[in-house]
Parts: sequence; structure tokens; C-alpha cells
Amino acid sequence: MKIGIIIIFHNNEDDIDTKYFIDKISQTKHLELCFVNNESRDSTYQLLEEIKYQCSNVSIVNIKKFKSDVSAVRAGARYMFSQYDLENWVTLQPIC
Repeated sequence: MKIGIIIIFHNNEDDIDTKYFIDKISQTKHLELCFVNNESRDSTYQLLEEIKYQCSNVSIVNIKKFKSDVSAVRAGARYMFSQYDLENWVTLQPIC
């Protein structure tokens, strides 16, 4: 079984190093990552799409209307549990 990690993003364009993410994610075999884009108004979504394109174990939930962090986590969790057979999941939020 795999472990799921949910990471919430909201206007984190300046904090995302796509090469670093791709390098580290490519080294993982037992993780499924779900990036939740919580109505970013910058290029965050495009950067996440670039990472997803390079990494097969990444999915993106794009929230069109801003939600609380708890609601964004729930959206990511609902998606992951419907798509994958996961044993555990963890939520992370980048520091702005």
C-alpha cells in the first residue's frame, strides 16, 4: 500500500522550485501526492501542472473558489481516497 500526502497551495508561485520538487518526487515509489491549489491568482497552478507532467505519482485538485484550509484538505482527501488504496495520509501547507 501507498501513503498519500496532501499539500495545499495558495499563491505560492515564488515558493515552488519545480526542479527540486521533480527531483525529490521522482525518488519516491510508495507515495501518492495530491497538490490542492486553493484558488491561486498567480502561476501556482501552472507550476503544479509542470510537476505533475513530470511525475506519475502526483495529482492536482484545483479549487476555483477559496476555501478554508480544513475544507481544502477535505477536498484533497476525498479525491485521494476515491482514486487510490491508501494506508495513511498526511497534510502539509507551505509557509507563506
